[in-house]
Amino acid sequence: MKCRQCGAQNLRQAGTCWACGIQVMRRQGFRDQQAFRPEAMRHYSAGTAALTSHRAWLDGIVLVCTVLFGLLLGSFAADVLPTGSPMSRVTSALDNTPLSFLTAPSRTLPLQALGESQVVNGVVVQVADVRRSTAEAGREAPAGTQLMTATVVIDNQGKQALPYALADWKVRDSRGRTIQATAVNSAGWLSSGRVAAGQQVQGSVTFAVPQGDTAPQVTFSPRALGALLRWDASQH
Repeated sequence: MKCRQCGAQNLRQAGTCWACGIQVMRRQGFRDQQAFRPEAMRHYSAGTAALTSHRAWLDGIVLVCTVLFGLLLGSFAADVLPTGSPMSRVTSALDNTPLSFLTAPSRTLPLQALGESQVVNGVVVQVADVRRSTAEAGREAPAGTQLMTATVVIDNQGKQALPYALADWKVRDSRGRTIQATAVNSAGWLSSGRVAAGQQVQGSVTFAVPQGDTAPQVTFSPRALGALLRWDASQH
């Protein structure tokens, strides 16, 4: 390429003259010489990245594990919370549900006759004097039922305090249905509490049982004992 000022011969791709130093190519022309090279560009994919398939069953397992952990944690806390706490209501609500195995006692003791004492871990429990009526302490029996009231005694001869709740007392009727104890806010009726070591408590517990049911069972299953105690309250 010949310099337009001094006439010196320069290489075709030279940007300045080797003799006089002026620019021998116009700036636009220089840019035109920069050939486009597709192979110099990085390769990018414009396709949509495939999303990992969502596994709903895995979410279900995580949810179930979370619920079970919460229930087990609540079960552990039940021994340190004050008696009559919401934990007793949670335990009661789990009865007769698919999760009832979480609150079920570890063992079931043989059925005993009314008046017989049962001993578990130094705790002596007795159920006696079962009576049936249409009203107790000003409370009327719902239609189709009658009130069955039992006198119960909890004698703690063990070394640790025994927490109990009204929900620990139940009746199982002749058809296998579980009946919760009826709360009676009156002197002499049990609700919830704690029996210290060496102490005992006595009171009445009332149930609204189906009228005409002649073979109910009274049960007691406080979590601290880990056992289900049963008494035959059949009418003879």
